[in-house]
Amino acid sequence: MRNNSKCVPFTDVEDRILQKLYMEKTCSQIGDLLGRSRDSIRTRMKRLGLVGGRRHLSGLGSAGRTRFNQWSEAEDDILKAQWQHLSNEVIGNKLGRTAMAVRLRKHALGLKRTGTVRFSDFVPKPPSREAINWAVAHFNDPDPYVQMEARMIAGQLI
Repeated sequence: MRNNSKCVPFTDVEDRILQKLYMEKTCSQIGDLLGRSRDSIRTRMKRLGLVGGRRHLSGLGSAGRTRFNQWSEAEDDILKAQWQHLSNEVIGNKLGRTAMAVRLRKHALGLKRTGTVRFSDFVPKPPSREAINWAVAHFNDPDPYVQMEARMIAGQLI
């Protein structure tokens, strides 16, 4: 690998090598082969329009998979079937992808939750000041149903 700061133009031969190897090798591997830095290989590939390769940016990601790996139809089908029931982490583990990759793919497929359920929806809200005043006034009401309602409201305060 060259360690000088001079910009050495790419040759036609190097361009042809890039075109042949960009789908199979990482930028670091191609750079080692050509004696150039990973960043110079990445920049040249972009200028040549060589994007979309399986391993052209950084090499291996988590779980031994290549980064920026294309999603197969089977993976999309699994995601579409399970996205509402399982977390991104669980789906990612099943597919060998990260939770962030699952999240981004859901966004790309337009899979959005409607009517999001939040934890606060299940936590009972405290009674209002008016309800508390009513419960205090009717705590010993002769009607057993009114008395029961007043005691239930008072019970929420405990």
